[in-house]
Amino acid sequence: RHQGFFRLDPHVDPISDGGNVFILGFCSPTVMSLTPVGGAMGSLMNQRAVSTKSWAAKEDIDVLMEPRTLCHLHGDARQLLNHGIRMGVDAAQLKKQGVNVPDNASLYDWWGGMTSPVQRSPMRLSVVLAFADVDEIF
Repeated sequence: RHQGFFRLDPHVDPISDGGNVFILGFCSPTVMSLTPVGGAMGSLMNQRAVSTKSWAAKEDIDVLMEPRTLCHLHGDARQLLNHGIRMGVDAAQLKKQGVNVPDNASLYDWWGGMTSPVQRSPMRLSVVLAFADVDEIF
């Protein structure tokens, strides 16, 4: 993903991939949000509203993914929670909330609330590994 556009609609990776999903991020910090399965579908919602309030306000769990952070989804986190990345907000949106950020063209994620912005770098890479536990195979 490039130019700061990291949006990823909330989803559960296919269960047939196995009970473990590892997500390893590179190049840019971002915030991955875990949100309950069965809630509003991210791609059908107003993405501008999602960028400032998230998919399931007060139910989401925000995961700060600094470069080289590894996130392991297993059990309930793997099966009962979607994972996704909000569209992002710009400096003007943050300033309306009273957050002091530089005037630039960067997009920001936020962690827990818009008062905790995380500036994105222009590019983000992620490696996703999925596999089953041994007892799932045999």
